[in-house]
Amino acid sequence: MYQEGEESMFLKKYGDLAVGIVFTVLAVLIYGMASQLPPNLLGGVGSDFMPKIIAVGMGILGVLQCAEGVRTVRKEAAQEPEEEKPEYLRVLGTVVAFGIYVFTIKPIGFLPCSIVYLFAQMMILAPKEKRNILLFAGISVVFNVAVYYLFRSGLNVMLPTGILG
Repeated sequence: MYQEGEESMFLKKYGDLAVGIVFTVLAVLIYGMASQLPPNLLGGVGSDFMPKIIAVGMGILGVLQCAEGVRTVRKEAAQEPEEEKPEYLRVLGTVVAFGIYVFTIKPIGFLPCSIVYLFAQMMILAPKEKRNILLFAGISVVFNVAVYYLFRSGLNVMLPTGILG
């Protein structure tokens, strides 16, 4: 169907749009399935709350991704293609970092592992000229502390405490 090189050009041109559509449809399905969960009989936040929040966030991001995809398609139509080399090291780095995160979260704990993982992931994915260690460290700490307290205090969900006990 595609010759060598044509498939990667197709994905580069329409990939954002396709991913946006898939995530938007998935968000609608998740929201619909979350609506079928039983309500909390004691009042307050029920088991449907978090899936609905995630679905709404996914839907918003999916629509934004679709808009970016349309913009990319229009931009690509206006200019000639350029060669771009695949970034296998970033993919490998992401897989390795995630594997380490999964195997260390239980013994070490959610908070320290998540801070280190998010920082590492930002360093792996950011272009060298845009890496800002202090900004990435600050975002990692603030975001993960906020998530930790949201789950522990707001949603009463126990997260692995590990060495923090």
